[in-house]
Parts: sequence; C-alpha cells; structure tokens
Amino acid sequence: MKITKLSKDEVYEVLDKPHNPPIFTEDYTQDDFSREWWAVRDALEDVLNRFGKNNPYGDEDYTLGESMCDSRGIGLEVTSHELLNSRLISETQILLNLFSPDYEVDFAIETEEGYSHLFVSKQGVRHSCPDFVAEMLGL
Repeated sequence: MKITKLSKDEVYEVLDKPHNPPIFTEDYTQDDFSREWWAVRDALEDVLNRFGKNNPYGDEDYTLGESMCDSRGIGLEVTSHELLNSRLISETQILLNLFSPDYEVDFAIETEEGYSHLFVSKQGVRHSCPDFVAEMLGL
C-alpha cells in the first residue's frame, strides 16, 4: 500500500479539487452519477458500521456526509478515535476496489492540533495525521 504524508498546503490542494469528477454525456447523466455515488456511500456506511456508529450530530463515532457534488470523493468526520485502526483502512480499500470508477474517502479526524485528513483510495493512503493517529492506523 502506498502511503504519502501530506503537508497542510497539500491537504488544501486535495480538498479544493474534485476527485475523479464525472463527465456527463447522453449515456451518463447526473441521475446516473447520483445513483453511483449513493451506492458507494451506502456501501461505505455498511463498512464503517463494523467499526462504530454514524450520527449526524457528532454524538457517536463518525458523521458520514450526505452532500454529493461533482466529485467521486466521500467525506466523513471521525468523532471518536475508537474508530481508528488499521483494519478501517484495509476494509475501506477492499470496498473501493469493488467499484469503478475510482473513489476516494476523506476521513477528517479532529485532534488537539485541529483537523487532520486521511484520504483512502484504491491507489493508497494520503494523510496529514499526527504521529499518534498514524500509529493507531498502522501507518
């Protein structure tokens, strides 16, 4: 697995750019993309539920986003460090390998230093996590 440590500036570059945006045609519409995105998002929630609980108010382990834009990126906020372990990354990658085209999951992790980001895709992991979080994740 390829692991890349990102600077704060590099994280902002990743966040400012859509991941693998769809190209709409007569044969592939916004509705097609919406169905695709929700299928990946719902499957991701099934994987995440093995590790913790989703709660839109931040009262559990994570909050999974529901806002779709023209990006194959799916974001979530980690609200409990209990969710963080190496299996989380491997299970997420196994899921993403089931889908084509390529998706990326952004785990926004709150720490005392502010938010860190863990971007997981088929290709590998990019992150800005402090050492203690990277250690929890087996990075």
